Amino acid sequence: MNETQNEDAFKHLTAGLEHFTKKFFDEAIVEFKKAIKLDENYASAHFNLGVAFSEKKQIQSAIFEYKKTKEINPYYVNAYYNLALIYLEKNLLDEAALELEKACELDPGFASAHQNLGAVFEEKGEMERALSEYQKAVELEPGPPEIHQNLGNVFRKLGMFHQAVYEYEQTIKINNKFAFSYYGLGICYEKMGEKEKALVSFKKYLELDLNSKWAKQARTFIEKTIPGGSNDW
Repeated sequence: MNETQNEDAFKHLTAGLEHFTKKFFDEAIVEFKKAIKLDENYASAHFNLGVAFSEKKQIQSAIFEYKKTKEINPYYVNAYYNLALIYLEKNLLDEAALELEKACELDPGFASAHQNLGAVFEEKGEMERALSEYQKAVELEPGPPEIHQNLGNVFRKLGMFHQAVYEYEQTIKINNKFAFSYYGLGICYEKMGEKEKALVSFKKYLELDLNSKWAKQARTFIEKTIPGGSNDW
């Protein structure tokens, strides 16, 4: 759907998008600005100008354009979402949460918005709210392994170890290279008193990741369980 009655503005937007797909961001910015000059209320031109500025790491300019997009069209979901991603990069969690909540309100089927909102709540320590958002995300889009791993992490932090194990196993079924899910399994099995399963999980984790901060904890468990056993790692 074309949002402008100005045919020349639409042509400049189209030209800008063609440049953008070729990663010619400077040229795209020129075209989007021309479109806006012809129609200052052209929401898509402002939005895409914001995206181009983001690619150029001109973050303040991107923020301005996303806010302008929302001002012109309060239903422009991706403007809220992209603005939230910027706030997340800046660790502005409250600001990100507001934008993501609005994106989810406007589009309840926006799985990535629910997933990122869950991540915000998890980072803030609001585990029940994080759990709710991750569950919505996995219902909407069960394929990505990240969603299952995130859900497993929250279940683990809530002490719901059986549920966490299920989600970590789902993660591994989708992608068996997701190292942290093996670590999460190890922690859950240890808490559940299933030391053999914990040992297998920690060993698998170390096969995939030897250098993270969690590797030391995995080695410590192996050493406690099999004295000298961590020397292989």
